Amino acid sequence: MQPSHDLEILIILNLENTNLGRFDIHYFLISELANQTNLVQDFFLKSKDRAQAEGIVATSDSKLLKIRHRSSQNHYRVYLKEKKVKRLVYDELIHGLQFERELKGKNKKQFQNLLLSNNLEDIQKFETHLSHHFYRYSLTRLDLSTSCTHWLVNSYRTKLLEHKPDHLLVTDYITHTPLKSFAEKESFFRLFQLIAFLRTNKINPKKQEYVGGETYYSLEFILSDYLQFIKIMAIRGKG
Repeated sequence: MQPSHDLEILIILNLENTNLGRFDIHYFLISELANQTNLVQDFFLKSKDRAQAEGIVATSDSKLLKIRHRSSQNHYRVYLKEKKVKRLVYDELIHGLQFERELKGKNKKQFQNLLLSNNLEDIQKFETHLSHHFYRYSLTRLDLSTSCTHWLVNSYRTKLLEHKPDHLLVTDYITHTPLKSFAEKESFFRLFQLIAFLRTNKINPKKQEYVGGETYYSLEFILSDYLQFIKIMAIRGKG
C-alpha cells in the first residue's frame, strides 16, 4: 500500500458576493486495496456502523461510503476511484480510494478568514489548520481497524510529531482501544515502551510486506538494549 501525495484542497467560489462557497479536501490513496472488494466493503460497513452508533446519518454500498447528507455542513465520503496519471510517453490508469471532506457554512468561516488575510503567517496557517481538521474529522468518523486507514493514522501521527518534542508519544487513539483485563493493559503499556525505545534509538523498519490486506514491518534491534531501556535486567544464561 503506497499513499499518494499530500492532501488536495479545492476552493469553490461564490462570485455573486465574492464569498468562498466551500472547501473540498481530497486524499487519493493509491492502493491494491481497490481490487479487494470484500476488504473495502468491510471498511465501509464498519465506518457506517460507527457513525450510526453516534446518531449520524451514514450509508454505504460496494463502492461508496457517505457520512451525512451532501447538503450537510459536515459531508464526508469515501469511494473507489480510477485516476489517470500522465507519464512521459503514456497515460497510466491507477486505482485507489478517494477520501473527501466538504466544508460549508460555519465550518469554513474560520479557515476562510485565514486564507483571505493579508498576513502571510495566517495564510501559512490556513493549510496546516485545514489539513489537521481533515485528519481529526476522519479519525473520529472512520473505522480504524482495517488497512484502509493505516495511512490516516500514520499521516496524522507524523503531523502531530512535527509540533511535539521527540520524547513524547502520540496516544490520541488510545480512547478507541478498550482494555478490559490487566493482561491487556500490561501488553498495551509494553507496546508504548517498545515504540518509545524504537523512536529514541531511531530504529526504522528494515522491510515492509503487504499480506492479506494488512501491512507488516520488520525491525531489528538487540534485545538486551531494549531490556535495559525498560529497566529490566536480563539474566545471563536464561532465555
